[in-house]
Amino acid sequence: MAEIRRDEGSFPTADNLKLYWVSAVPAEPVAHLALVHGYADHIGRYAHVIDHFAGRGYAVHGFDVRGHGRSEGRRGHVQHFSDYLDDLSRFLERVKIAAGGKPVFLMGHSHGGLLAATYALGQPTELAGMILTSPFFGLAFKPPAIKVAAGKLLAHIAPGLHMGNELKSESLTRDQAFVDAHRIDEKVFKVTTPGWFVAALAAQARVLAEASRVQLPLAMFVGGSDPIADVKAAQRFFDAAGSADKTFKAYDGALHEVLNETNRDEVFADIGAWLGKHLTA
Repeated sequence: MAEIRRDEGSFPTADNLKLYWVSAVPAEPVAHLALVHGYADHIGRYAHVIDHFAGRGYAVHGFDVRGHGRSEGRRGHVQHFSDYLDDLSRFLERVKIAAGGKPVFLMGHSHGGLLAATYALGQPTELAGMILTSPFFGLAFKPPAIKVAAGKLLAHIAPGLHMGNELKSESLTRDQAFVDAHRIDEKVFKVTTPGWFVAALAAQARVLAEASRVQLPLAMFVGGSDPIADVKAAQRFFDAAGSADKTFKAYDGALHEVLNETNRDEVFADIGAWLGKHLTA
């Protein structure tokens, strides 16, 4: 395998937070891939994803979203979803400079998929395509109405209040090794905030309503038995997306984290094949 240069550091946000980033860059990358992780998640859990694609000639860049992992910010909280978008824009500007004219693809998982899709509504010209894995466009289950009402009320009174979330490690993947690792991961948090909840709901409504504005080549890979992110919402977004070039695949029996699933080799192969077809787009 060719030598891969690995870097890490931080970059500033508009409100002076420091966000942690990592990169793995082959000597002669064929393209650049920008990764955005999920909610209560962090880029360290994607080391195997980074290694896989870097080993196949892609420069891979990722960062910890504000309030996650090694980045600064209140855990799990955002006051305005636009803060995420501004952070992503700053990150992608760094990736674009590093790419030096080579194709840049954006890849977002779950909440990172929601963030990527919202960003793509602006029809960004720096991107050659977008890959979404299990995008969080809606919950796969219906939360109690009283809890939703309380969250919306608290978003006005105490938007940054930490509340417990109901995410269970065993809902992520059928691979027990990843379940066990997630359960003891100190950078994975078990809270949410009313401010984030309301901001995410608004972003979900927006991407579903405005999906036709997405023009990028689009690929979506989801778990057919995802108990967290609504597969039907993902399908609605895909059907409405304005992209002339789009691909959708659901894996039978797979749960939420298709990149960590027992059939992840198949998922990686499908992503790699799609990327390969779009290198000169």
